Amino acid sequence: MDQLNEALYEMKDMDKIEELNIMLTDSAEVLVECCTILRDEPIDPKEKNIYRLGKAIFEINEIREQIYKIHPQLQPEKWGLPPTEEDIEDMYEVACTLSKEHIDSGNIAKAIETFESFIFIGQPNKYEEKAKNEIIKIKQNHNV
Repeated sequence: MDQLNEALYEMKDMDKIEELNIMLTDSAEVLVECCTILRDEPIDPKEKNIYRLGKAIFEINEIREQIYKIHPQLQPEKWGLPPTEEDIEDMYEVACTLSKEHIDSGNIAKAIETFESFIFIGQPNKYEEKAKNEIIKIKQNHNV
C-alpha cells in the first residue's frame, strides 16, 4: 500500500511539473510575440525594452533547463540544438504562407513585417537574402 501511495504522490508531483513546463513554454512564446509587437510600437526606449523581454525569455529558459535536468523526458526533442537547414527552410515557408495571406487580405504592411520578423530572429545569409528579396517584390508589386 505504501508503494501505491508513493507512486500516486509522484504522479501528482509530475503533473505539477508538466503543467509548470507548459506554462513556462507558453510564457516564453508570448514574450517572443511581445518583442515583435514592441519593435513596431513607439514605446521608448525600444531597444532597452526588447532587451528586457529577451532577458525574461532567457530566465524562463534557465528554469526550463533545470526542469529538464531532473525530468529529461519533458525536454523537447531539439532543445539546445541550433535549427537545422530543414528547420530554417520550414520557417521560411511559413513566413511565405503568412505573407501571402496578409497580401490576400490587403494588409501589405503586415506581409512585409512577416519577412522582417523572419530576418529579425537571425537567419543565415541565404535565407536573409531570400526574405529581403521578398520584401522588395512586395513593395514593388504594391507600390509601397
